[in-house]
Amino acid sequence: MKSDWGCVDTQGKKVSGWTGPDTRGQTFARNTARPEVSRWYREYLAALLRASGPFVDGFVWDESNYVRVGAITAFPQPAYCDRAMMRLVKSLTQRVHSAASEKVFLSSDNIYQSGKNIPGYGIVADGVYQDSGCVPEAWSYGLFPA
Repeated sequence: MKSDWGCVDTQGKKVSGWTGPDTRGQTFARNTARPEVSRWYREYLAALLRASGPFVDGFVWDESNYVRVGAITAFPQPAYCDRAMMRLVKSLTQRVHSAASEKVFLSSDNIYQSGKNIPGYGIVADGVYQDSGCVPEAWSYGLFPA
C-alpha cells in the first residue's frame, strides 16, 4: 500500500496501528475514506476468496479498531473515516456472503474497557473476533457483540 493512504488525526499526525512480533517497523491505520484504499481491500478479499475460500469458514479483519469514532480526513476530500470504514466492513461482509452464504466475516477488537471510542464495526459484519490484546479484564466487554 502507498504511504499516503494512512489516516491522520486532527493534528495531521498519522494514526499508528498494531506493532508486535508479527510486524516489521511501525504500522498505520489506513484511510478507508479514500476510494482507492477501499478498492484495494475489496480486491484483496476477492483474491483471498479465490485462493482460500473453499478451505476456510470465514475471515477476520484483525485490528479493525484503529479507525476510531470521529476519525476524519481532509484528503483527498473532507470525510469521516469511521463512517467509510463501517461501509467498507459491510461491503466486505456482503462479498463473503455472496461467495458462500455459510461463511462469516468478522471485525476485530471493537470493544475495550478503556473507552477508546471504537465504533461497533461488528454490527455490519457477522460479529466480532475479540482478543482484546490478550487483556483478560476486557474480555467481558466482548461477550455480547461477539
